[in-house]
Amino acid sequence: MVLRDRTRLEKSIEQVLGIEQELDDAATLIELGEAEDDAEVVAEAEATIAGLQRRSEKLELESLLSGEVDGNDCYIEINAGAGGTESQDWAEMLARMYLRWAESHDHRRLNGSRRARAKRPGSNPRRSRLSAPMLMAG
Repeated sequence: MVLRDRTRLEKSIEQVLGIEQELDDAATLIELGEAEDDAEVVAEAEATIAGLQRRSEKLELESLLSGEVDGNDCYIEINAGAGGTESQDWAEMLARMYLRWAESHDHRRLNGSRRARAKRPGSNPRRSRLSAPMLMAG
C-alpha cells in the first residue's frame, strides 16, 4: 500500500512539474513572438496555455479524490423500481447517460441481463443503487 501511494504521488508530482515547465516554455515563446511581431507563434503559445489549464483542472479534480479508498473500483447500478413504464424508461435514459459518460472517459462497461452497469476503475468501491422514481421526485 505504501509503494502504491508513493507511486501515485510521484506520478502527480511529475505531472505538475511537467505542466510548470510547459507553462514556462509557453511564456518564453510568447515573449519571443511579441518581440519578433510573430502573431502565429503567440497564438500557438496561447493555445498551449489553454491546454495546460485544462490539464491542471483535471489534476486538481484528481487531487480532491485522493482519500484512502478513492483508488478502488466503483460500480453504479440503476434500477427502475416499482414505478411502471415511465420509471423503466427513465431508468434506461439515466443508464444510457451514465454509460455514455463512462465510455467517453475510458471506463469499462459491464452489462447484466436486465441491468446496465458501468465499472469505474480507481474510484469508490461502494455500490450505489439509484431508483428512478426517487430521482424523478427529488
